[in-house]
Amino acid sequence: MSKKTKAVSVASVALMTVLIGALTLSAQVRNGSDTEVDTEVYDNFNSKWLDPNKWTPMGDCWGGKALECVREIQDGKLRLAIRGVGDRNSDSGDQFASSFLGFNSAVPFHSITATVTIRSANGGTCSTNPFTGVAKATMGGAFFNPGTGNSGDDIHAFLVLSSYSTLDPTMLDVGGWIGSGNGVNIWTHMGNYPKGTQIVGTVAWDQANHQFVFTVKPREGQLNQVAVPYYLPDSQPPVSSMQVLDVDADPANCSSALSFAHTDARFDNVIVK
Repeated sequence: MSKKTKAVSVASVALMTVLIGALTLSAQVRNGSDTEVDTEVYDNFNSKWLDPNKWTPMGDCWGGKALECVREIQDGKLRLAIRGVGDRNSDSGDQFASSFLGFNSAVPFHSITATVTIRSANGGTCSTNPFTGVAKATMGGAFFNPGTGNSGDDIHAFLVLSSYSTLDPTMLDVGGWIGSGNGVNIWTHMGNYPKGTQIVGTVAWDQANHQFVFTVKPREGQLNQVAVPYYLPDSQPPVSSMQVLDVDADPANCSSALSFAHTDARFDNVIVK
């Protein structure tokens, strides 16, 4: 399975059902040196506890065989961390686990921005299983429904920062993803960045122009923006309006040895519109 395919397939599992039916798209990429500054911060995590007016108390450590799961404020930043192990009774497929924080809003936001730093991440491998282990951080969720009223058709979009077992262990594969619980995955690669890079990322629904816009701006480096159009009705809200900050661990199942995957990330200066 290719890195791109793996990135989107795991993202669809991580956010619990995602979608697009028949969707045709093209991507336009723009590079630059400046990024828009927005001073209206939704949360900068400068208090001791998470604010229940802003974040939902939904359960953490979703799915898979999680060994460690962390959701806390640490040093003025949100820390999300997860570590999981593969199933020792199989040499196919994977075990997926997620630590996430959901936005407390009945109406989905059109844009989510956050500063993300992946401190550590590693996808688990197995010599007897061809599955590519992956560890990642994402931001995004459901934005609209194409009019079917089926939650499996809710349109989701995520900015994804991934570490693959087949990728340079010092690097992250970063891109934008649109996907469907009904089997459609669209992945747009935006670049590779060293682990530990402080990245200001945005996933935005540009409804007026019927497209999603993904933006990546490392602390030192050029802004990278990708616009991905879609061709679906977009006037209806999603059936499930869940939007999240999230980290995932997705190790390969492995009968011959223990297979681990983990992600440890920090989120800060969250902006929504």
